[in-house]
Amino acid sequence: MSIIGLRGGLGAISDMDAGYVFTPDGRFDVVGGQPELARPFIGCELDGVPVTSDHCDGLRTPGLLAEVFASLPGAP
Repeated sequence: MSIIGLRGGLGAISDMDAGYVFTPDGRFDVVGGQPELARPFIGCELDGVPVTSDHCDGLRTPGLLAEVFASLPGAP
């Protein structure tokens, strides 16, 4: 998905009321009705190299989806 020059994505996690959002700089957040149940299924990479779960937790950005939408310009 490309949003005004920002490349990122959204995904769903099977059999859960949860999903995730991520940006190319490695930030992510889990969203939905069961976000904490989904967290163990999220892995992180920086420049294609997997990182530790501690480092990955440091990349979690609560409210990331709202931040991305808020950065979009208004309709003309």
